[in-house]
Amino acid sequence: MPGAADHKNGNRDDDGTPPSLVSALIEADLARVFRFLCGYAARAKLRRLERELHLKSQVMASHAANATTNVPEAWGAFATDAYEIMEVLSEGETEQVDALRREILAVTRDVGAAKADGPITCNDLCQLLKDMSLPLSKVEVEHMIWEVDEDMDGCVSMDEFKTMFSRCVQDHHGVEPTQLYHLVQFLIYDQDFNFKLTVGEIAQRSNVRHNSELLTRQLSSLFGKEAPESLVSLPTYWAVVNTTIPNLFN
Repeated sequence: MPGAADHKNGNRDDDGTPPSLVSALIEADLARVFRFLCGYAARAKLRRLERELHLKSQVMASHAANATTNVPEAWGAFATDAYEIMEVLSEGETEQVDALRREILAVTRDVGAAKADGPITCNDLCQLLKDMSLPLSKVEVEHMIWEVDEDMDGCVSMDEFKTMFSRCVQDHHGVEPTQLYHLVQFLIYDQDFNFKLTVGEIAQRSNVRHNSELLTRQLSSLFGKEAPESLVSLPTYWAVVNTTIPNLFN
């Protein structure tokens, strides 16, 4: 029959953290990462278009300023023709900018229409992995989704997302597919989504889930004992969790 000490220990995780707190932190982390992944491709496209519009607007402003200056002597008798060419080019630039603005408006509507509860699409993951310097092929990303796609719709819903994470955490035999899990775990550690991890970010989230021995193994494997301040990217992290210590988070 369990004693009082057993009951007390049974109400806490290995590191002394109450299970209810662990669960709440995991739920908050998963919700934060899921929202970040949903519609990521559309948001990335919007950022790219806005940068392109900004650059084109600067070029147009520069051309407009040049058009008001005196005609260079080298143009000689061709000044009129040169001005006409510049006007045609200016009209073309205006059309390009207008087209960009229309596309930005359309993508903005797509971003606004994206639901906070998903789903996460193949395009979302492909674009994110590209931005994180781990450009997996579309086939590889589709397989990553297929591994957790219970309803076979080619996307990852919130329920599938949580189920995937729970199964991987509880898997002590290495039978669950972990490709999406490792990406999600990286983003859980990456609190500001700058796609780089520090010891502090890993330690902050690891302390509530893993014992000190496992945390030491994590930090040593990822950063090395001599450079605890180093930043680790997803490709480095990916190599570690998939080869060096495949059961690190189990």
